[in-house]
Amino acid sequence: MYYRITGPTAWRQRHKLGLLLRIDCLALVAAARRLHRIASDLHRRLPSDHLDRAISRFDLKTPGLITLRDIAEHIDEYSVGHGRRDVTNAEPGDVFSVTIQNHDVAITSRSKTLSVLATYDACLSLINCLANFSDERAFIYLAPVIGDFDFMTYNGQNFELVARENETAEQAEARAILIEHTRHILPKLLALPAKRCSECNELI
Repeated sequence: MYYRITGPTAWRQRHKLGLLLRIDCLALVAAARRLHRIASDLHRRLPSDHLDRAISRFDLKTPGLITLRDIAEHIDEYSVGHGRRDVTNAEPGDVFSVTIQNHDVAITSRSKTLSVLATYDACLSLINCLANFSDERAFIYLAPVIGDFDFMTYNGQNFELVARENETAEQAEARAILIEHTRHILPKLLALPAKRCSECNELI
């Protein structure tokens, strides 16, 4: 749309599109960084070579993402030249620049540049890997919670449920040990067949 605009008012229309692109670029930076944190959290809970490689591919395609997101988060400091990455006596001014060339958009700040289309494609790829992995393996993480239990005491006549807040330290520790044990043995018990990710064709 940016390149197709013609006529005497083309400059004005391009200016409006440029403002929209700036907003979209900053929104994409924030969303991509949040997606990366979600993927890292899932990988921490369910370690996987498949997720590890998916996150690594994402990082290779989005260099500078974390830095740009941090700058956007503290734009009030960078706009007056007092950001952590600013040199002493940096002049106040625009923090981000957005350039449109070769049918792509790039957002730059403090020597870090991100291709918007490459970031968009990287996000879609990581989302697909996360969805495929979650569909196949999330049950392994959720099942121990489903199989959780409560302690009961017997007073000689009746059984009484022990409220979680009234559990002893030994009871709480026993539950944690059993849940963790279940989480480790569940994949072997289920004997899930090997399956390949439809996005990257790697084993999940």
